[in-house]
Amino acid sequence: MRYELTDLRLFLAIADSESLSIGASARFLSAPSASYRLKNLEQALGTSLFLRSAKGMTLTPAGRVLLDHVRHLLSTVQHMEGDLSRFSNGTKGHIRIVANSSCIAGLTASLGSYLVTHPNINIELEERLSEDVVQAVKDNVADIGLLAGDVEINTLDSLLYGEDELILITSILHPLAKTTEVSFATVLDSDFVGLDRKSSNFLFLSQIAGKLGRRLNARINVQNFPVLLQLVEENVGVSVVPRSVAHTALGEHRIAGISLREAWSLRPQRIVAIDFTQLPPYVRSFVDYLTQTPT
Repeated sequence: MRYELTDLRLFLAIADSESLSIGASARFLSAPSASYRLKNLEQALGTSLFLRSAKGMTLTPAGRVLLDHVRHLLSTVQHMEGDLSRFSNGTKGHIRIVANSSCIAGLTASLGSYLVTHPNINIELEERLSEDVVQAVKDNVADIGLLAGDVEINTLDSLLYGEDELILITSILHPLAKTTEVSFATVLDSDFVGLDRKSSNFLFLSQIAGKLGRRLNARINVQNFPVLLQLVEENVGVSVVPRSVAHTALGEHRIAGISLREAWSLRPQRIVAIDFTQLPPYVRSFVDYLTQTPT
């Protein structure tokens, strides 16, 4: 059998979106052209890959088997292209990373230093919940994942590279500002300044509140930590963020920081991969850099 990478990439796009038209658009194809290519692929394989309905495209058992192979194959191809591209344009490799918000926040300084000293490496960084980081790495959507907290990683390899603490931050005028420690349940009586509702930080805190039978009273959701810190300083509401994010503002006494009593507030940070030994050399080099650089 002969397969074209274009057809396999199209298959993956349709499987991920569960839509022929969306998958076609993602691969810059018209819907009729995508349909034609998909039918040819199914004929070459001798089996149907999707169940087609008014609600969209659902993978058949054969399609699910192919999906696993395609993810692995395209990941290998991407690594190959990254290794070879240095001979044509000077780029040695492309590293795909998924991470939760606190890991991203703590990564900024070390990541900047790495990119400056490794001009031939490109990095693609995507934010996800820690649980979704694990799945993305399993699915070969990313080379490595960065996660925080007590998360089940199943068969993935992992390395500890740092630790951070989630703390409550308030205006220096807030009633809780003079408190040294507080429970998260008590904090839920306050108005919150949150990150975007789809951010891993906001979703995590919402899940914790839900387990307590409560909800976050978010007065406003913003796109980044600097804006969040500014609004907390102005006493719009309180927030829960990694201590590393609030470090400068705390040192300048612009906000107050209060420890949380809950064990989940102390969060070991780990790097996960399917198999560190099988990563391309430039990815392993980046992993070594992270484990040796203080966060």
